[in-house]
Amino acid sequence: MVSYSKEKKRLLSQIRREVFPWYSQLVHAGTLTLSGDDDSVVRIVFAKGNLAHLCGFEVFTTQDKTSRDRQSRFYDFMQSGGPLPLRRIDFAHHHDRRATSLETGLRNSDKKIRVAPVAFDALLSGLAEQEAYIVQSAKSSVAIFVGDTGWALGLKLQDGMSNDYVPVSLLDESVLSSLVHRSGSAVVRVTGAEWC
Repeated sequence: MVSYSKEKKRLLSQIRREVFPWYSQLVHAGTLTLSGDDDSVVRIVFAKGNLAHLCGFEVFTTQDKTSRDRQSRFYDFMQSGGPLPLRRIDFAHHHDRRATSLETGLRNSDKKIRVAPVAFDALLSGLAEQEAYIVQSAKSSVAIFVGDTGWALGLKLQDGMSNDYVPVSLLDESVLSSLVHRSGSAVVRVTGAEWC
């Protein structure tokens, strides 16, 4: 039988070692502007508050997990190097209307954590020497996806007032997969990337 507490602790330690250093660089790098072969422009801002969900976790204000905390606290916990408040961190969507099972949460987090360093490294390098694409999302909670044949980063508009996107999903799927790319919509090849 799987001990979800031990597995959660293992995954959180793995995030601190293998994912946080990459994501921290993205946060501090500025805004990534992608150009598409259709003359489209996508600006991505990597905010502290998105790390938890990209890794499949959520932070709560109390141990009973009835109220979500500011998700940027996850980033702060990772950065501090101190002990993590394990009883206030849980798998994403386990305590909301989706009621994701612990088994599914564990599996999803494990996949996200494995693909994150690859995706984040590619983004930091400006997608150099990669065939990367921008596609319309097949998922209602995500506007577009950016990625290659091994990963897909889901984006939504940061707010109603800007054209900046923030990451809200990370999948170990091809961005061209039918699970990611909305059927019948265009596939835009990334032709340029610039950090500013």
